[in-house]
Amino acid sequence: MQLLLVYQQRIDSLVSELSTVRESLVVKSTAVEKLTAQVDALRSKYEDITKRKASAIAALSSTADSSNDVAALKQELSNALEDLDASTKTAEQYKDIADAAEKELNALSTTYESYKESSEAKVASLTKELEDLRAQLTSVTEEKNKLKEDLDAVSYDSQIKMEDYESKTCIVTG
Repeated sequence: MQLLLVYQQRIDSLVSELSTVRESLVVKSTAVEKLTAQVDALRSKYEDITKRKASAIAALSSTADSSNDVAALKQELSNALEDLDASTKTAEQYKDIADAAEKELNALSTTYESYKESSEAKVASLTKELEDLRAQLTSVTEEKNKLKEDLDAVSYDSQIKMEDYESKTCIVTG
């Protein structure tokens, strides 16, 4: 049992040391990565400076090529100015087209609004006319019902008078 306790303590101390060593390794790995990145950045700067130095030396050594380069650059500038002029004209044409389209759209919008207003006015007018006709229909229906009642009453009265008359005529003739 005592031996087991000694081994357990030994295992715990080794695990603790292992953890400490791992942490140290992570810190050192991070430092190595940072230094590697700095070395790469310095190498890139060195290569860039070397390239610029080489191109500067080549430019200074070839003065004959410089006059050719100037002529080529002048030609490129002339071409670029022509392209700029053409692009400006094209842009103006597109602007004119856009202005015309905008005017047409405004005209269509105005026409639509006018149509919408007239349609709404017509719908309102027809709705009012429909309400008036319904009111007239109701009035005529009420008048018809009243006339029918009056007719029924007159008809009933005349029937009673006719029966009364017939009964009196039967008495007189009989």
